[in-house]
Amino acid sequence: MKVEFLGRVRAIRKERQQIQVVRDEDLAEQIGKDIYFDLVDPDKVRSFRVHDRTTFEVFKVITDYVEASHWDP
Repeated sequence: MKVEFLGRVRAIRKERQQIQVVRDEDLAEQIGKDIYFDLVDPDKVRSFRVHDRTTFEVFKVITDYVEASHWDP
């Protein structure tokens, strides 16, 4: 299974090198299926800890693996 990134990747808490990925499913679950806002509760979004030198291409490979294996970090 391939994860598609639709421009909703948001980096927060930079001092911890933590990236949170907001998927369309997260928006639909938290807001609704008819109206989408770019507002979600960041505490309810999956988080990933990454090294500060990790490229976005490597991060995409990591998230593809997580989604394909249904592994919850």
